[in-house]
Amino acid sequence: MGRVLIMRAITKKHDDASFVQDYVLRDGAEPIGGTLAIGGRHELCAQFSWLGNQHGYLHITLSLPVGMRANSELWRQIATTQLELMGLPPLQIPWVAARHTNKTCDHIHIAISLATFLGKGLTPNLSRRATDRRHQTLAKLLELPVPEYFDPATPTLRPPTPKRNLKGQAAKLLHRALEKIFEIAPPLTLEDLAARLKAGPEPITFFSEPARSGAQSYLFATPHGTLRGSELGLAWEPRHLRGRIALAMAHSVSRLIADLYPIRKQLEELMHAAKTEITAAKVALQGADEPLEVDRRKDRPTDATAGSARMDETGALRSWREVLGSVDALERGIEDEPRTQETADGCAGGQRGAAGHVGGKTDSAGKRPDANGEEARRSAEDTANPDEMSFGVWLSRTFHLLRSNYRIWKWSRIPGELAIQVKFAEDDIAKLSAAGVQILEDGPQAFRLAEEIGYIAINTEAISSDEKFSHEAPSSLEEDDSPGFP
Repeated sequence: MGRVLIMRAITKKHDDASFVQDYVLRDGAEPIGGTLAIGGRHELCAQFSWLGNQHGYLHITLSLPVGMRANSELWRQIATTQLELMGLPPLQIPWVAARHTNKTCDHIHIAISLATFLGKGLTPNLSRRATDRRHQTLAKLLELPVPEYFDPATPTLRPPTPKRNLKGQAAKLLHRALEKIFEIAPPLTLEDLAARLKAGPEPITFFSEPARSGAQSYLFATPHGTLRGSELGLAWEPRHLRGRIALAMAHSVSRLIADLYPIRKQLEELMHAAKTEITAAKVALQGADEPLEVDRRKDRPTDATAGSARMDETGALRSWREVLGSVDALERGIEDEPRTQETADGCAGGQRGAAGHVGGKTDSAGKRPDANGEEARRSAEDTANPDEMSFGVWLSRTFHLLRSNYRIWKWSRIPGELAIQVKFAEDDIAKLSAAGVQILEDGPQAFRLAEEIGYIAINTEAISSDEKFSHEAPSSLEEDDSPGFP
Protein backbone atom coordinates (compact mmCIF):
# COMPACT_ATOMS: atom_id res chain seq x y z
CA MET A 1 0.00 0.00 0.00
CA GLY A 2 1.18 3.56 -0.71
CA ARG A 3 2.07 5.97 2.02
CA VAL A 4 -1.01 8.09 1.29
CA LEU A 5 -3.28 5.24 2.47
CA ILE A 6 -1.70 5.10 5.96
CA MET A 7 -4.60 5.19 8.43
CA ARG A 8 -7.04 6.36 5.75
CA ALA A 9 -10.29 4.46 6.21
CA ILE A 10 -11.21 2.30 3.23
CA THR A 11 -14.96 1.69 3.46
CA LYS A 12 -17.35 -0.62 1.67
CA LYS A 13 -21.06 -1.22 2.24
CA HIS A 14 -22.65 -4.72 2.25
CA ASP A 15 -26.26 -5.86 2.08
CA ASP A 16 -25.65 -9.08 4.02
CA ALA A 17 -23.28 -10.20 6.78
CA SER A 18 -21.45 -12.92 4.84
CA PHE A 19 -18.31 -10.77 4.59
CA VAL A 20 -17.85 -11.21 8.37
CA GLN A 21 -17.11 -14.91 8.11
CA ASP A 22 -15.61 -14.86 4.62
CA TYR A 23 -13.12 -12.01 5.07
CA VAL A 24 -13.00 -10.23 8.45
CA LEU A 25 -12.65 -13.45 10.48
CA ARG A 26 -11.05 -15.61 7.83
CA ASP A 27 -8.34 -18.10 8.73
CA GLY A 28 -5.36 -16.43 10.43
CA ALA A 29 -7.32 -13.36 11.61
CA GLU A 30 -6.76 -12.23 15.22
CA PRO A 31 -9.91 -10.85 16.95
CA ILE A 32 -9.06 -7.73 18.99
CA GLY A 33 -12.42 -6.49 20.30
CA GLY A 34 -15.87 -5.11 19.69
CA THR A 35 -19.34 -5.15 21.26
CA LEU A 36 -20.30 -8.73 20.30
CA ALA A 37 -19.08 -12.02 21.78
CA ILE A 38 -16.82 -13.78 19.29
CA GLY A 39 -17.35 -17.55 19.68
CA GLY A 40 -16.85 -18.55 16.07
CA ARG A 41 -17.07 -16.83 12.72
CA HIS A 42 -20.28 -18.60 11.67
CA GLU A 43 -21.96 -17.75 14.97
CA LEU A 44 -20.79 -14.14 14.73
CA CYS A 45 -22.13 -13.88 11.17
CA ALA A 46 -25.53 -15.07 12.42
CA GLN A 47 -25.54 -12.38 15.15
CA PHE A 48 -24.87 -9.65 12.60
CA SER A 49 -27.60 -11.00 10.31
CA TRP A 50 -30.15 -10.91 13.11
CA LEU A 51 -29.20 -7.43 14.40
CA GLY A 52 -28.74 -5.43 11.19
CA ASN A 53 -30.37 -7.12 8.23
CA GLN A 54 -32.77 -4.20 7.67
CA HIS A 55 -30.14 -1.40 7.54
CA GLY A 56 -27.05 -3.01 6.00
CA TYR A 57 -23.44 -3.28 7.06
CA LEU A 58 -20.17 -1.40 6.74
CA HIS A 59 -16.66 -2.82 6.29
CA ILE A 60 -13.71 -0.55 7.30
CA THR A 61 -9.99 -1.23 6.75
CA LEU A 62 -7.23 0.70 8.60
CA SER A 63 -3.47 0.24 8.02
CA LEU A 64 -0.28 1.33 9.80
CA PRO A 65 2.92 2.28 7.93
CA VAL A 66 5.23 -0.52 6.86
CA GLY A 67 7.50 -1.48 9.77
CA MET A 68 5.13 -0.22 12.48
CA ARG A 69 3.03 -2.48 14.69
CA ALA A 70 0.41 -1.81 17.37
CA ASN A 71 -0.71 -4.04 20.20
CA SER A 72 -4.33 -5.11 20.65
CA GLU A 73 -5.11 -2.35 23.15
CA LEU A 74 -3.84 0.41 20.81
CA TRP A 75 -5.78 -1.07 17.90
CA ARG A 76 -8.98 -1.05 19.98
CA GLN A 77 -8.44 2.65 20.76
CA ILE A 78 -7.81 3.35 17.07
CA ALA A 79 -11.00 1.49 16.07
CA THR A 80 -13.24 3.27 18.60
CA THR A 81 -11.73 6.67 17.63
CA GLN A 82 -12.47 5.98 13.96
CA LEU A 83 -16.08 5.09 14.76
CA GLU A 84 -16.55 8.29 16.79
CA LEU A 85 -15.07 10.40 13.97
CA MET A 86 -17.63 8.83 11.61
CA GLY A 87 -20.52 9.63 13.97
CA LEU A 88 -21.06 5.98 14.92
CA PRO A 89 -21.40 5.56 18.73
CA PRO A 90 -19.04 2.63 19.53
CA LEU A 91 -20.98 1.48 22.64
CA GLN A 92 -24.42 1.56 20.99
CA ILE A 93 -23.85 -0.43 17.80
CA PRO A 94 -22.82 -4.01 16.99
CA TRP A 95 -19.20 -4.16 15.74
CA VAL A 96 -16.10 -6.34 15.87
CA ALA A 97 -12.49 -5.84 14.75
CA ALA A 98 -9.83 -8.35 13.72
CA ARG A 99 -6.14 -7.95 12.84
CA HIS A 100 -4.62 -9.46 9.69
CA THR A 101 -0.88 -10.18 9.64
CA ASN A 102 -0.53 -11.75 6.20
CA LYS A 103 0.44 -8.46 4.53
CA THR A 104 3.54 -6.26 4.62
CA CYS A 105 1.82 -3.76 6.93
CA ASP A 106 -0.08 -4.18 10.19
CA HIS A 107 -3.81 -3.57 9.56
CA ILE A 108 -7.27 -4.32 10.91
CA HIS A 109 -10.76 -4.92 9.50
CA ILE A 110 -13.89 -3.66 11.26
CA ALA A 111 -17.39 -5.08 10.66
CA ILE A 112 -20.26 -2.76 11.67
CA SER A 113 -24.03 -3.08 11.69
CA LEU A 114 -25.60 0.21 10.58
CA ALA A 115 -28.23 0.14 13.33
CA THR A 116 -28.07 0.53 17.10
CA PHE A 117 -28.95 -2.26 19.47
CA LEU A 118 -32.38 -0.60 19.77
CA GLY A 119 -32.93 -0.84 16.01
CA LYS A 120 -32.27 2.81 15.03
CA GLY A 121 -30.73 3.04 11.60
CA LEU A 122 -27.47 4.98 11.06
CA THR A 123 -26.15 6.73 7.93
CA PRO A 124 -22.45 7.68 8.22
CA ASN A 125 -20.95 10.38 6.00
CA LEU A 126 -18.69 8.52 3.55
CA SER A 127 -17.91 11.45 1.24
CA ARG A 128 -14.38 11.91 0.00
CA ARG A 129 -14.00 15.25 1.79
CA ALA A 130 -15.23 13.83 5.12
CA THR A 131 -12.91 10.83 4.74
CA ASP A 132 -9.98 13.16 4.05
CA ARG A 133 -10.63 15.14 7.22
CA ARG A 134 -10.93 12.01 9.35
CA HIS A 135 -7.70 10.70 7.88
CA GLN A 136 -5.85 13.91 8.80
CA THR A 137 -7.31 13.90 12.33
CA LEU A 138 -6.35 10.28 13.01
CA ALA A 139 -2.83 10.85 11.67
CA LYS A 140 -2.35 13.79 14.04
CA LEU A 141 -3.58 11.76 17.04
CA LEU A 142 -1.09 8.98 16.22
CA GLU A 143 1.70 11.50 15.47
CA LEU A 144 2.01 10.19 11.92
CA PRO A 145 2.75 12.32 8.81
CA VAL A 146 -0.40 14.36 8.12
CA PRO A 147 -1.54 13.86 4.52
CA GLU A 148 -2.30 16.85 2.31
CA TYR A 149 -5.62 16.93 0.49
CA PHE A 150 -7.19 19.35 -1.95
CA ASP A 151 -9.59 21.75 -0.26
CA PRO A 152 -11.93 23.62 -2.68
CA ALA A 153 -12.30 26.40 -0.09
CA THR A 154 -8.55 27.17 -0.39
CA PRO A 155 -7.70 28.24 -3.99
CA THR A 156 -4.28 27.14 -5.22
CA LEU A 157 -2.49 26.82 -8.55
CA ARG A 158 -0.68 23.63 -7.49
CA PRO A 159 -3.16 21.38 -5.69
CA PRO A 160 -2.04 18.09 -4.14
CA THR A 161 -2.82 14.93 -6.10
CA PRO A 162 -3.20 11.58 -4.27
CA LYS A 163 -0.41 9.19 -5.22
CA ARG A 164 -2.91 6.36 -5.43
CA ASN A 165 -4.30 8.10 -8.54
CA LEU A 166 -0.92 8.14 -10.32
CA LYS A 167 -0.48 4.44 -11.06
CA GLY A 168 -0.68 4.39 -14.87
CA GLN A 169 1.74 6.01 -17.35
CA ALA A 170 -1.02 8.22 -18.77
CA ALA A 171 -1.91 9.61 -15.33
CA LYS A 172 1.75 10.26 -14.44
CA LEU A 173 2.44 12.04 -17.76
CA LEU A 174 -0.69 14.22 -17.51
CA HIS A 175 0.04 15.14 -13.89
CA ARG A 176 3.64 16.16 -14.71
CA ALA A 177 2.49 18.28 -17.67
CA LEU A 178 -0.24 20.07 -15.70
CA GLU A 179 2.04 20.75 -12.72
CA LYS A 180 4.75 22.21 -14.98
CA ILE A 181 2.30 24.47 -16.86
CA PHE A 182 0.67 25.89 -13.71
CA GLU A 183 4.05 26.34 -12.00
CA ILE A 184 5.90 28.22 -14.77
CA ALA A 185 3.16 30.40 -16.32
CA PRO A 186 -0.44 29.54 -15.41
CA PRO A 187 -2.81 29.63 -18.41
CA LEU A 188 -5.52 32.30 -18.47
CA THR A 189 -7.97 30.36 -20.68
CA LEU A 190 -8.83 26.75 -21.48
CA GLU A 191 -7.65 27.38 -25.04
CA ASP A 192 -4.26 28.48 -23.73
CA LEU A 193 -4.04 25.31 -21.60
CA ALA A 194 -4.92 23.11 -24.59
CA ALA A 195 -2.30 24.80 -26.80
CA ARG A 196 0.48 24.37 -24.24
CA LEU A 197 -0.38 20.72 -23.58
CA LYS A 198 -0.27 20.14 -27.35
CA ALA A 199 3.14 21.85 -27.63
CA GLY A 200 4.79 19.77 -24.89
CA PRO A 201 7.55 17.20 -25.47
CA GLU A 202 4.91 14.47 -25.31
CA PRO A 203 1.84 16.09 -26.90
CA ILE A 204 -1.44 15.81 -25.00
CA THR A 205 -4.74 16.64 -26.69
CA PHE A 206 -7.35 18.34 -24.53
CA PHE A 207 -11.05 18.10 -25.44
CA SER A 208 -14.45 17.93 -23.78
CA GLU A 209 -17.54 15.82 -24.22
CA PRO A 210 -20.88 15.49 -22.42
CA ALA A 211 -20.92 13.12 -19.46
CA ARG A 212 -23.86 10.86 -18.60
CA SER A 213 -25.13 13.50 -16.20
CA GLY A 214 -25.28 16.03 -19.05
CA ALA A 215 -22.38 18.15 -17.74
CA GLN A 216 -19.19 18.64 -19.73
CA SER A 217 -16.33 16.27 -18.94
CA TYR A 218 -12.69 17.18 -19.74
CA LEU A 219 -10.59 14.46 -21.36
CA PHE A 220 -6.86 14.28 -22.10
CA ALA A 221 -5.50 12.06 -24.89
CA THR A 222 -1.90 11.09 -24.08
CA PRO A 223 0.49 8.79 -26.00
CA HIS A 224 -0.28 6.17 -23.32
CA GLY A 225 -4.07 6.46 -23.45
CA THR A 226 -7.00 8.77 -22.77
CA LEU A 227 -8.27 9.63 -19.29
CA ARG A 228 -10.58 12.12 -17.64
CA GLY A 229 -9.14 14.93 -15.54
CA SER A 230 -11.22 13.77 -12.57
CA GLU A 231 -9.22 10.52 -12.54
CA LEU A 232 -6.30 12.50 -11.12
CA GLY A 233 -8.45 13.59 -8.18
CA LEU A 234 -11.02 16.12 -7.08
CA ALA A 235 -8.68 19.05 -7.84
CA TRP A 236 -8.75 18.32 -11.58
CA GLU A 237 -12.49 18.01 -12.06
CA PRO A 238 -13.87 20.51 -14.64
CA ARG A 239 -15.33 22.99 -12.13
CA HIS A 240 -12.10 23.15 -10.09
CA LEU A 241 -9.92 23.35 -13.22
CA ARG A 242 -11.96 26.34 -14.42
CA GLY A 243 -11.67 27.90 -10.96
CA ARG A 244 -7.87 27.45 -11.10
CA ILE A 245 -7.72 29.27 -14.44
CA ALA A 246 -9.84 32.10 -12.98
CA LEU A 247 -7.38 32.29 -10.07
CA ALA A 248 -4.50 32.61 -12.54
CA MET A 249 -6.34 35.51 -14.22
CA ALA A 250 -6.81 37.18 -10.81
CA HIS A 251 -3.08 36.83 -10.09
CA SER A 252 -2.28 38.42 -13.45
CA VAL A 253 -4.56 41.40 -12.73
CA SER A 254 -3.09 41.85 -9.24
CA ARG A 255 0.44 41.92 -10.67
CA LEU A 256 -0.65 44.62 -13.14
CA ILE A 257 -2.15 46.69 -10.30
CA ALA A 258 1.07 46.32 -8.31
CA ASP A 259 3.11 47.51 -11.32
CA LEU A 260 0.89 50.59 -11.78
CA TYR A 261 0.79 51.54 -8.09
CA PRO A 262 4.07 53.57 -8.11
CA ILE A 263 2.73 55.84 -10.91
CA ARG A 264 -0.81 56.17 -9.58
CA LYS A 265 -0.43 59.94 -8.98
CA GLN A 266 0.58 60.55 -12.58
CA LEU A 267 -2.34 58.43 -13.79
CA GLU A 268 -4.77 60.38 -11.59
CA GLU A 269 -3.50 63.68 -13.00
CA LEU A 270 -3.94 62.41 -16.56
CA MET A 271 -7.47 61.27 -15.76
CA HIS A 272 -8.39 64.64 -14.22
CA ALA A 273 -6.92 66.50 -17.18
CA ALA A 274 -8.83 64.30 -19.62
CA LYS A 275 -12.06 64.78 -17.68
CA THR A 276 -11.72 68.56 -17.80
CA GLU A 277 -10.97 68.44 -21.52
CA ILE A 278 -14.01 66.24 -22.21
CA THR A 279 -16.26 68.45 -20.09
CA ALA A 280 -15.24 71.57 -22.00
CA ALA A 281 -15.69 69.83 -25.34
CA LYS A 282 -19.20 68.66 -24.38
CA VAL A 283 -20.24 72.16 -23.38
CA ALA A 284 -18.85 73.57 -26.61
CA LEU A 285 -20.63 70.97 -28.74
CA GLN A 286 -23.94 71.51 -26.94
CA GLY A 287 -23.93 75.29 -27.29
CA ALA A 288 -21.65 76.18 -30.20
CA ASP A 289 -23.25 78.55 -32.73
CA GLU A 290 -20.61 77.73 -35.34
CA PRO A 291 -19.13 74.30 -36.18
CA LEU A 292 -15.92 73.25 -34.43
CA GLU A 293 -13.97 72.17 -37.50
CA VAL A 294 -10.49 72.18 -35.90
CA ASP A 295 -9.24 69.63 -33.36
CA ARG A 296 -7.47 71.77 -30.77
CA ARG A 297 -5.35 68.88 -29.59
CA LYS A 298 -4.07 67.79 -33.01
CA ASP A 299 -1.21 70.26 -33.35
CA ARG A 300 -0.68 71.00 -29.67
CA PRO A 301 3.09 71.06 -28.88
CA THR A 302 4.20 68.65 -26.16
CA ASP A 303 6.81 71.08 -24.79
CA ALA A 304 5.40 74.22 -23.16
CA THR A 305 8.50 76.27 -23.97
CA ALA A 306 8.17 75.36 -27.63
CA GLY A 307 5.11 77.58 -27.98
CA SER A 308 2.13 76.44 -25.96
CA ALA A 309 -0.83 78.64 -25.19
CA ARG A 310 0.65 79.35 -21.78
CA MET A 311 4.29 80.28 -22.61
CA ASP A 312 6.04 81.96 -25.49
CA GLU A 313 9.41 80.98 -26.96
CA THR A 314 11.26 82.67 -24.09
CA GLY A 315 9.40 80.63 -21.48
CA ALA A 316 7.46 83.64 -20.13
CA LEU A 317 3.72 83.66 -19.49
CA ARG A 318 1.76 85.13 -22.38
CA SER A 319 -1.09 87.53 -21.75
CA TRP A 320 -4.65 86.34 -21.80
CA ARG A 321 -5.44 88.48 -24.84
CA GLU A 322 -2.55 86.91 -26.80
CA VAL A 323 -3.73 83.41 -25.84
CA LEU A 324 -7.28 84.28 -26.86
CA GLY A 325 -6.02 85.47 -30.22
CA SER A 326 -4.05 82.24 -30.71
CA VAL A 327 -7.06 80.04 -30.00
CA ASP A 328 -9.29 82.18 -32.21
CA ALA A 329 -6.77 82.02 -35.05
CA LEU A 330 -6.40 78.28 -34.67
CA GLU A 331 -10.15 77.74 -34.96
CA ARG A 332 -10.33 79.93 -38.08
CA GLY A 333 -7.42 77.98 -39.62
CA ILE A 334 -5.07 80.98 -40.10
CA GLU A 335 -1.67 81.99 -38.77
CA ASP A 336 -1.58 83.83 -35.46
CA GLU A 337 -0.25 87.34 -36.10
CA PRO A 338 0.89 89.83 -33.44
CA ARG A 339 -1.89 92.25 -32.53
CA THR A 340 -0.98 95.91 -32.73
CA GLN A 341 -2.60 98.61 -30.68
CA GLU A 342 -4.68 99.61 -33.69
CA THR A 343 -6.02 96.11 -34.31
CA ALA A 344 -6.67 95.63 -30.61
CA ASP A 345 -8.63 98.89 -30.51
CA GLY A 346 -10.49 97.88 -33.64
CA CYS A 347 -11.52 94.55 -32.11
CA ALA A 348 -12.63 96.29 -28.95
CA GLY A 349 -14.71 98.70 -30.97
CA GLY A 350 -16.22 95.87 -32.94
CA GLN A 351 -17.16 94.13 -29.71
CA ARG A 352 -18.76 97.25 -28.34
CA GLY A 353 -20.69 97.62 -31.56
CA ALA A 354 -21.91 94.04 -31.34
CA ALA A 355 -22.87 94.52 -27.71
CA GLY A 356 -24.85 97.64 -28.59
CA HIS A 357 -26.78 95.72 -31.21
CA VAL A 358 -28.34 93.30 -28.73
CA GLY A 359 -32.11 93.21 -29.00
CA GLY A 360 -32.23 94.51 -32.56
CA LYS A 361 -33.08 92.63 -35.70
CA THR A 362 -30.54 90.39 -37.33
CA ASP A 363 -28.03 92.16 -39.57
CA SER A 364 -26.35 90.99 -42.74
CA ALA A 365 -24.18 88.55 -40.76
CA GLY A 366 -27.24 86.65 -39.47
CA LYS A 367 -29.67 84.21 -41.08
CA ARG A 368 -33.45 84.49 -40.77
CA PRO A 369 -35.58 81.39 -40.27
CA ASP A 370 -36.48 79.63 -43.49
CA ALA A 371 -39.97 78.57 -44.57
CA ASN A 372 -39.90 75.50 -42.35
CA GLY A 373 -39.17 77.59 -39.25
CA GLU A 374 -35.65 76.15 -38.84
CA GLU A 375 -32.95 78.69 -38.18
CA ALA A 376 -29.99 78.43 -40.56
CA ARG A 377 -26.58 78.05 -38.96
CA ARG A 378 -23.97 80.75 -39.41
CA SER A 379 -20.56 79.52 -40.48
CA ALA A 380 -17.22 81.03 -39.47
CA GLU A 381 -16.99 82.76 -42.84
CA ASP A 382 -20.34 84.53 -42.29
CA THR A 383 -19.24 86.11 -39.02
CA ALA A 384 -18.28 89.69 -39.55
CA ASN A 385 -16.53 90.06 -36.19
CA PRO A 386 -14.36 86.98 -35.44
CA ASP A 387 -14.24 87.85 -31.72
CA GLU A 388 -18.00 87.32 -31.33
CA MET A 389 -18.89 83.85 -30.14
CA SER A 390 -21.70 81.80 -28.62
CA PHE A 391 -21.78 80.92 -24.93
CA GLY A 392 -20.60 77.36 -25.61
CA VAL A 393 -17.54 78.52 -27.57
CA TRP A 394 -16.83 81.24 -24.99
CA LEU A 395 -17.01 78.66 -22.19
CA SER A 396 -14.71 76.26 -24.05
CA ARG A 397 -12.10 78.97 -24.62
CA THR A 398 -12.41 80.14 -21.03
CA PHE A 399 -11.59 76.62 -19.82
CA HIS A 400 -8.64 76.55 -22.19
CA LEU A 401 -7.28 79.79 -20.81
CA LEU A 402 -7.76 78.69 -17.20
CA ARG A 403 -5.97 75.42 -17.80
CA SER A 404 -3.14 77.25 -19.53
CA ASN A 405 -2.43 79.64 -16.63
CA TYR A 406 -3.70 78.07 -13.40
CA ARG A 407 -2.96 74.66 -11.98
CA ILE A 408 -5.63 74.06 -9.33
CA TRP A 409 -9.17 75.38 -9.76
CA LYS A 410 -12.74 74.20 -10.00
CA TRP A 411 -15.81 75.71 -11.59
CA SER A 412 -19.57 75.63 -11.25
CA ARG A 413 -22.40 77.04 -13.36
CA ILE A 414 -24.36 80.00 -12.02
CA PRO A 415 -28.05 79.14 -12.51
CA GLY A 416 -30.05 81.57 -14.62
CA GLU A 417 -26.98 83.39 -15.96
CA LEU A 418 -24.57 82.95 -18.84
CA ALA A 419 -21.69 82.92 -16.38
CA ILE A 420 -19.56 80.56 -14.30
CA GLN A 421 -17.94 80.74 -10.88
CA VAL A 422 -14.29 79.73 -10.48
CA LYS A 423 -12.70 78.84 -7.13
CA PHE A 424 -8.91 78.68 -6.76
CA ALA A 425 -6.67 76.79 -4.35
CA GLU A 426 -6.40 79.72 -1.93
CA ASP A 427 -10.22 79.96 -1.66
CA ASP A 428 -10.43 83.13 -3.75
CA ILE A 429 -13.49 83.11 -6.01
CA ALA A 430 -14.24 84.95 -9.24
CA LYS A 431 -17.32 85.18 -11.42
CA LEU A 432 -16.66 85.04 -15.18
CA SER A 433 -19.09 86.22 -17.82
CA ALA A 434 -19.01 88.00 -21.17
CA ALA A 435 -18.94 91.32 -19.31
CA GLY A 436 -15.67 90.42 -17.58
CA VAL A 437 -14.55 89.23 -14.14
CA GLN A 438 -16.23 89.98 -10.82
CA ILE A 439 -14.25 89.14 -7.65
CA LEU A 440 -16.46 87.38 -5.10
CA GLU A 441 -13.74 86.37 -2.61
CA ASP A 442 -10.47 88.34 -2.50
CA GLY A 443 -7.29 86.51 -3.39
CA PRO A 444 -4.17 86.77 -5.59
CA GLN A 445 -5.45 84.39 -8.28
CA ALA A 446 -8.80 86.16 -8.61
CA PHE A 447 -7.06 89.58 -8.90
CA ARG A 448 -4.67 88.22 -11.48
CA LEU A 449 -7.56 86.77 -13.46
CA ALA A 450 -9.41 90.10 -13.41
CA GLU A 451 -6.29 92.00 -14.55
CA GLU A 452 -5.47 89.59 -17.34
CA ILE A 453 -8.88 88.80 -18.89
CA GLY A 454 -10.63 92.17 -18.85
CA TYR A 455 -13.52 90.79 -20.88
CA ILE A 456 -14.30 87.99 -23.33
CA ALA A 457 -16.97 88.96 -25.85
CA ILE A 458 -20.12 86.91 -26.26
CA ASN A 459 -22.72 87.22 -28.99
CA THR A 460 -25.93 86.87 -27.01
CA GLU A 461 -27.95 87.27 -30.23
CA ALA A 462 -26.56 83.97 -31.47
CA ILE A 463 -28.00 82.04 -28.51
CA SER A 464 -31.55 80.93 -29.14
CA SER A 465 -34.07 80.31 -26.38
CA ASP A 466 -33.58 76.56 -26.79
CA GLU A 467 -29.82 76.94 -26.45
CA LYS A 468 -30.16 79.08 -23.33
CA PHE A 469 -32.43 76.46 -21.81
CA SER A 470 -29.98 73.67 -22.69
CA HIS A 471 -27.23 75.56 -20.83
CA GLU A 472 -29.25 76.18 -17.70
CA ALA A 473 -28.52 72.91 -15.91
CA PRO A 474 -26.85 70.12 -17.88
CA SER A 475 -26.79 67.30 -15.35
CA SER A 476 -23.30 66.09 -16.19
CA LEU A 477 -21.74 69.57 -16.28
CA GLU A 478 -23.17 71.32 -13.22
CA GLU A 479 -19.88 71.21 -11.33
CA ASP A 480 -16.38 69.98 -12.11
CA ASP A 481 -14.26 69.22 -9.06
CA SER A 482 -11.28 68.25 -11.19
CA PRO A 483 -8.27 70.55 -11.13
CA GLY A 484 -7.17 72.11 -14.37
CA PHE A 485 -3.73 71.04 -15.52
CA PRO A 486 -1.59 72.73 -18.14
